[in-house]
Amino acid sequence: MPLILPVAPVAPTLSNPATFETDCSAFLAWMKDVRDDLSGTVMVPGDFGIGGSAVNLTSAETFAAAENTTHVLGNASVSSVPTDAPTSGNAHVGLSLRSASARGMQMLASITGGSKALFWRAKDTTYSAWAKVYDSLNILGTVSQSGGIPTGAIIERGSNANGAYVRFADGTQICQSPEYTHDATTASGNVFTSGSQTWTYPAAFASGTVVSAGGATNDVRCWIAGNSGGSTSFLYAIMSSVSVSARQARLFAYGRWY
Repeated sequence: MPLILPVAPVAPTLSNPATFETDCSAFLAWMKDVRDDLSGTVMVPGDFGIGGSAVNLTSAETFAAAENTTHVLGNASVSSVPTDAPTSGNAHVGLSLRSASARGMQMLASITGGSKALFWRAKDTTYSAWAKVYDSLNILGTVSQSGGIPTGAIIERGSNANGAYVRFADGTQICQSPEYTHDATTASGNVFTSGSQTWTYPAAFASGTVVSAGGATNDVRCWIAGNSGGSTSFLYAIMSSVSVSARQARLFAYGRWY
């Protein structure tokens, strides 16, 4: 059904001072009639909490219960945070939407501290756990998990004197060593060896998991021999078909950090 508005009166103008006051009154009355006709039909600032301030909740309340009273909600205090907030010790602001009394979703942004991120959860009778939305601000960082569910960044990179490593949110970890130099001059049967060497990983792997480790050298006559990688180090040697000195080795290890 089309929306029919009242016909506008003559706009007030100073070119007709004799009727200016009357024209202003008529025009203001028309604007009031238009506003009344639009009430409940067109959104204005403040409708459903949009355009106004969010309903401010405290630690004595929950975001889940607030779905019945507002669409725009949050907590301004970092010391009084609702018990079902996605992060603790932070202020939040967001939306609560419902398609029915038992179904809906909530979306909250953590807006203070170092945990600035967007979270959402769905409701089908009860609310699911909060899920973090990943973006350019939190893809890289420190990975973490709880019960196999990622709780930190997606990719973590680091390095130290033992080399470099990369960790992924699914538990995968890859380590690479610095370049080591060894002599393979000790006879061992028909070949020569550098003797046992130890590479300590730049980041430890999870204890009890399988670690695959190996490496390469800068001489096609040489190769890396080693044991199965442990969770913190790899025992290896440079082997060679001839006696050689100052050969470089670069090592790698692949496994899981949890």
